[in-house]
Amino acid sequence: SVLALPLMFGQPAALAEPDGTPALAETAVDRQSFTLALQQAEAGDARAQYDVARFYQTGKGVAPDHAKAVEWLAKAAEQGLMEAETSLGSAYDLGMGVPISNRKAVYWWQRAARQGSAFALRCLGYSYIEGRGVAQNNLYAYVVWKQLPSDDPEAADVLRVLRKNLSAEETARGDSMTLEEVFQGR
Repeated sequence: SVLALPLMFGQPAALAEPDGTPALAETAVDRQSFTLALQQAEAGDARAQYDVARFYQTGKGVAPDHAKAVEWLAKAAEQGLMEAETSLGSAYDLGMGVPISNRKAVYWWQRAARQGSAFALRCLGYSYIEGRGVAQNNLYAYVVWKQLPSDDPEAADVLRVLRKNLSAEETARGDSMTLEEVFQGR
């Protein structure tokens, strides 16, 4: 009967088995993608190293392994890949595959923020507000949050609160400070 055909116009009828496990074809594609990315990663390609880390984080194509994910993130981050720097910071912040280290999280977020990572800037902004991995400092938090686009609603809300907690002199100083001055503790 036509209804019993597993393929319709060359497309799989389902992406998962009835018990919810991935269909075999999808798993084979994931393994193949992982293998290709791993070959490129081992050859030193930073983007492929980041991709391999994501495969290990998600368990697609390979068994999940957060420690191996961090190893590959570190390789890509050392080459300056912004996404890897951001993710490595988050791994240290959350203790995913490594012991929690707020200082190391801040280090990697600072590297990513220098490249314009909005996510890393947010993480750093909250780190300065809360004193996680750095000394609590509302002035530095203010400078970090000011780096985000002016039409960012979260940044606007946080900056409004920070301005209430800073003197007029501190706000003026923050308006003239650079991100690099914050990172160097000036």
